[in-house]
Amino acid sequence: MSHSSSVLSDQEIAHYLSTTLSNWSYQENALWRKWGTHDWRNSMRLALQISELAERHQHHPQLTIKYSEVIIELFSHDVNAITMRDIELAQDLEKLNSN
Repeated sequence: MSHSSSVLSDQEIAHYLSTTLSNWSYQENALWRKWGTHDWRNSMRLALQISELAERHQHHPQLTIKYSEVIIELFSHDVNAITMRDIELAQDLEKLNSN
């Protein structure tokens, strides 16, 4: 993990969204992803997996946990923008199983 805090351009962000992060969107200056789950227990399990991965990256997203979905908002708080830290965490999060 590079932990680079250089701000990415809109073009760079679009590149990642069209390649390795096709389940993500870019809005309100953040990367967003919604996972559907079967029920509350699976939503909480997924949130815990996200939490553990975020700790390993030392980069902490905003989470919204609902009965059958988990929504993540990801951006670098220190620069209030998207950096490679966000991209790297999002790419690792894509490997999680939501159910």
